[in-house]
Amino acid sequence: MLIVIIGASGTGKTTISREMTENFKFGEVISYTTRSMRPGEKQDVDYHFINLDSFKKMIEEDKFVEFEEYTQNRFYGTAKKDIKNAAKSDKVYSVVVTPGGMRNIKSYLEKEGLTDNFKSVLVTAPLGTRINRYINRQGEAEFTFDDMNEIFSRVNRDYGMFLNLEKEVDLCIENNGKKTPKELTADIIKEFKCVTRTEYLDYLYRNNILEKAEAEKLRIQIENTINNKISPHEMINFGKTPLSLQIVGCKDLPLLYTQNHLKKAIKEGKNHYHNLDIENLLFLQKEIQNPLIIADSITDNESIIVFTAEKDKNDDLIILAIKPDGKGQYLAKELDSNIIKSIYGKKNYTDFIQRLYEQDKILYLNKKRVKDFPSLLQLQLLQSFENSLNPIIIIKQSENIVNAKADKNFLHSEAKENELTGDYGTPIDRTDSEMELEVPEPFEEVVEDKPEEDLEEDLPF
Repeated sequence: MLIVIIGASGTGKTTISREMTENFKFGEVISYTTRSMRPGEKQDVDYHFINLDSFKKMIEEDKFVEFEEYTQNRFYGTAKKDIKNAAKSDKVYSVVVTPGGMRNIKSYLEKEGLTDNFKSVLVTAPLGTRINRYINRQGEAEFTFDDMNEIFSRVNRDYGMFLNLEKEVDLCIENNGKKTPKELTADIIKEFKCVTRTEYLDYLYRNNILEKAEAEKLRIQIENTINNKISPHEMINFGKTPLSLQIVGCKDLPLLYTQNHLKKAIKEGKNHYHNLDIENLLFLQKEIQNPLIIADSITDNESIIVFTAEKDKNDDLIILAIKPDGKGQYLAKELDSNIIKSIYGKKNYTDFIQRLYEQDKILYLNKKRVKDFPSLLQLQLLQSFENSLNPIIIIKQSENIVNAKADKNFLHSEAKENELTGDYGTPIDRTDSEMELEVPEPFEEVVEDKPEEDLEEDLPF
């Protein structure tokens, strides 16, 4: 696979490319350039540094798949042979090029029949962030008026070059300082699935992107359950009930999961098996902290449904059916807890969400995260809140939590005020019902969270 990374000057595209090559042992397609070597750079590692005459000779011999003159006599280019070798390799390679370079590479690989191995990423960043990176790269003490002129020259050139380019790439990420280069790298790796799940998890752990201690504790519980090393009455502790579930009415209790369903969830086959794996469950521990959608169950008036961004082997969104305010055994003690009844990939999940919307069952919507899924963009649910500026919308509290005795003032609690913000610090809507949803005639019942023996409609196969 060849991952082509593009971005205007100062967006951090080279840092992200280097992060991938250094941490995942990706190959890096080294570009050619006529510019001078910067402090700390190395020949044939950062670039192939060559003189202007040598570069022009390579142009004459049609050896470049793409090249660009950034400023007078400052050329960058990528050799055809390097691109072809990278695309044909079993190893993953990355290369940083210009927009024109990306188009030329894609066209070249189409002629060679290698486009299946081509992926493209656009890295963006706010203008102020980019200018600060220019200055820091040069060093404030050595920054001159000529340097500032060069910055504005680059900004003007980049504006037209990168306009509307997000429509041409496979993935667009914003390097605005709210995520580290390591987190952005993790986003790219997850999107393109270009390493094993084990390698990806290890990267998340090493860089504190996942809470390693919590994830490791859950892994041990899962492995002990599979190997029958704990009492059959014990339940698996998924951690604390996330704030998103508390907002819709759940109590702040441990989130427990039954051994019986866990064994069926990770077992392959038909007949009520869900074909998940341990890594799916470890990711879910993180994903339920920031779900896509929460809704009341249609068929069980004591359960709620949580839609996560994690997908199963069939590329279906994984959902959890949760019974609030139950009791479960953990470490030989009976605990008040919220019980995970079922975890599985939901077939036809867009239709299912539409049914929930039409029956006024939606409680919580993370509009920003839902927009990351093209299959969900046409949902009436999303269109209903198109004009809302809030990234996270609390529609109402659950009507299915009949035993929870939820605090009706929770959304306005001063103690929680600082926590009730969206992904980017935008205050969450705290109204109990932002809009009236029209409820149609009753639908044919949909099975989504009944006991395993009744779950045939929701099985992956």
